[in-house]
Amino acid sequence: MAAGRLDQRLQFFVRVEQEDGSGNFEGAFVPQFEMAANRKILRGSETVMAGRLQNVQNVILTVRNCENARRITAGWKAQDMRSGAEYAIHEDPQLSDDRLWLEMLCQSGVAV
Repeated sequence: MAAGRLDQRLQFFVRVEQEDGSGNFEGAFVPQFEMAANRKILRGSETVMAGRLQNVQNVILTVRNCENARRITAGWKAQDMRSGAEYAIHEDPQLSDDRLWLEMLCQSGVAV
């Protein structure tokens, strides 16, 4: 993949439990960093088509393999800085074949 294909600007968030003042804990998302990414919308399989009927979109997000990106795990979320779309990250990032990129399966339109 060429660097010019990283046409999305995403901010990544991690869930941190915080006390609400009444002794209860709630999980709030705290921003960690932002970086350029590529978004590939998955199309065609029966599962993907069924998800589209429920307004769920499966995507593969690709980012550069760097120290910040290697901190991402399943359970984080990403937010598109331009459109505001939120993506629930469903798997730990996987190295691409050339080890220059990290790819992760995400969904938009689901509870994060």
